[in-house]
Formats: sequence, C-alpha cells, structure tokens
Amino acid sequence: MNGAVHDDLPPLSDNYALPEGLIAQFRANGHVCIRQAAFIHEISAYRPHIITAVEGYTGDRSVRPHKQLYMNLWEEDTRVRQFVFARRFAKLAADLMGVTGVRLYLDQANFIEPGASVTPWHQTEAYMLELDPAQIITMWMPLVDLPEPGGPVTYLSGSHLLPGGASKNPLLEAKRAGLPEENYGPLRTGDATFHAGRLLHSAPGNGGAFTREVMTVTYFADGARILDPEDKSGRAPHLRRLFAGTGAGRPAEGPLTPLLYRRLF
Repeated sequence: MNGAVHDDLPPLSDNYALPEGLIAQFRANGHVCIRQAAFIHEISAYRPHIITAVEGYTGDRSVRPHKQLYMNLWEEDTRVRQFVFARRFAKLAADLMGVTGVRLYLDQANFIEPGASVTPWHQTEAYMLELDPAQIITMWMPLVDLPEPGGPVTYLSGSHLLPGGASKNPLLEAKRAGLPEENYGPLRTGDATFHAGRLLHSAPGNGGAFTREVMTVTYFADGARILDPEDKSGRAPHLRRLFAGTGAGRPAEGPLTPLLYRRLF
C-alpha cells in the first residue's frame, strides 16, 4: 500500500462514492465516466510535476508525429508516483471490476499535440501480458480541459464481452454485432473515464490549437496469474521486465506491479 510521500501535495487517499448504477453500466458497456474524480486544485498541484517528469524523461517512449507517450513516470519522480499510486483512483478501479484489490500494470502520460492523426481502434490488453483472470482496467484522466464536442475518446460499447479468441479481427466482429459507438463529449480537468482492457476504443485526431495532456493508469486484479505469452516478441518483454524471475502460472506480482488497493473486510 502507498502512503503520502509529499505532504505538500493532495493525498488522494479518500473514498469517492460511485453514483448508483455506474458499476452495472461499466459491466454492460465496458466504460464509464466519473466527473471530477479529482478536483481542479488537486490536478493543478500535480500537473507541474508531471510536466517536469515528461521533460526530463529517460525511459522508453513511443514517439510518433505529434504524439508523445511517456511510460511509467512513477519510476522517474516520487511526486508523480504519489498521483499514480492514489488510493482513491485504485479503489474506483477495484469497485468497477468487482475485485478486492488491484495492482499497477503501468502508467502513461499521453501528450497529443495539435496536428496529431487519429488513433485507430485498439484494445489495451492486446499490448499487455495475458493474465488469468483477465481483469484489467485503465483510468484516463485529462490534466487540462478537453472541449471537443465529440469527445477525446470513442468506445465500442459492449465489445469487451465478445468471445475472446473467436476472431483475429475483433473490430469486424464488433461491427457485425452492431455495437454502438459512444463518447462522453467534452471533459474537464480531473474527470476520469475508465475502460475495460478488452474494450475497443479510438481517439480522434487533434485539430485543436493546444496539446491534449492526459495521464492514464492501467490496473489489474490482485491475485491474477501469468499466462504464457503467445506473442513472444510483443508480450514477452513485459514478462521479463515486470515479472523478472517468474513465469507462466505464477502470481502476477513484483516490485514493478505494486499493490495499490486492497479491501479490508
């Protein structure tokens, strides 16, 4: 568990009462939006440290035209770690999935600059190590207001419930099933969307005049076990880094996947 490291920053350790029906909505649709999961003053306190960590980043990152993706900033800066490890967010993830505890898989700062192209439909789990049970969820939180009327992310509702492994083309299966596209319209600083790991989602290009600054945190259910990665080249590096010294069939836990929340009975 994580305690406050920097007392000058908001602890983000309190409980957020989920509105009635939101858990059922997540299970059915695979996504929800929680307005003001963090208050503006809380984001204002952390944002400068996230930007500083981005500017000094030394780790692996995906660099595409106008898309800067910075992974695992929590390892670079203890103030960013306090944000990523926030109990409030981790408990929301656990409650939505209906599990007793969650561990960190990774965090990622997404800085999408003006002129960025469309992010195609994809599933978060497609890039991650397979776990059993496959209970993975990502929080997507803007650090600035995102006023796009069509929303910064679009989801194919219910696509997380399509049979796994039934098709090499989950997007085609989702379209054949007539699953609807949905988004939440403009998002304010500190709003949070959560989506299931198998949910198909995409993002429009950035035709605006400012950078979309977003922090994402991906969690998985505590107690999950590692599956042998079929995609050796794409997923095996995650096994070697996140779960060094262990392997298929073993508990998915280690110093780089800390426990962020566990419900006490």
